[in-house]
Amino acid sequence: MALPLKQHAIDSFEMGKKMIPVYLGLLMKFLAYVLGMVTVLLGAVFLDVSSVVRVVFLFTYIALLIAVVIQGMRYNVAKIKALAAVDAGKTEVDKIWADSKGNFWKLLFLGITVSLIIGIGMFFLIIPGVIFLVWFGFSYFAAFIRDQEIFESLKYSKKVAKGHFWMVLVRAILVGVLFVVFMIPAGVLESSMKAQFQERLLEVTHEDARPIENYGEIEPEELLTERFGEDTEDILEAFENSETDLQLAVLKSVFGDVKWTFLLYVIYVAVGSFLFMCFLYPYWYLLFKELEKVNKVKG
Repeated sequence: MALPLKQHAIDSFEMGKKMIPVYLGLLMKFLAYVLGMVTVLLGAVFLDVSSVVRVVFLFTYIALLIAVVIQGMRYNVAKIKALAAVDAGKTEVDKIWADSKGNFWKLLFLGITVSLIIGIGMFFLIIPGVIFLVWFGFSYFAAFIRDQEIFESLKYSKKVAKGHFWMVLVRAILVGVLFVVFMIPAGVLESSMKAQFQERLLEVTHEDARPIENYGEIEPEELLTERFGEDTEDILEAFENSETDLQLAVLKSVFGDVKWTFLLYVIYVAVGSFLFMCFLYPYWYLLFKELEKVNKVKG
């Protein structure tokens, strides 16, 4: 008998609490590279330096960008390996990070292979794609926890899921529904900001010039000044340039009104997504382990 749903959720939540400090530690290691890249980019843009120094900044930025891509892949592998480590009572972030090194090509080609298989299946009436998703959904655990090679990990995943297709699919759907519910507050905040932006954008042109795709004639400058204050000059200039420039100018003017909503949105999405990940990864890892046991599959 596979892990009952209620117990599965409880165990995932309990393990998720243990994963939080470990995943935070791994995230900090990855963000160190991102911070370095951003710092160099800002230096190249804002510092008053010679063209030679700017070229040095550019090459440094490219090198850091490549490093961020590589370390991003390493971070994804580390999140998987951390599950087995924490499950075994080992929470040393440095050790997990070190063990995750050197998996760039394996993760890249496994990701491409799985995505192609599922994508092609989805193209053919969706149903084959759903079947492949269930069959090969555990391949990342097989590859990076059971150390299977790319194609062996696909076979291993299929063996793990064998005989439990509907159970795995239903639990995947439940997680999807939970994620949608979780994202509702973020959707409300985003809709609120978009509505304010669209309302301000419509204030730029005459009533008879709408819809906004056809800007028509701009409102008199006096009226724009009343509506946009010190941002009026930027809006007038942007109107003469392009639709994109106008939208950016209006966005700048409306940002002061929505900055706290935007901050709340960013915090909710960033923190919420991180905490949801801390639950989601153990959720699939524990199911993987349980089905290994039930189907007597050994790595």
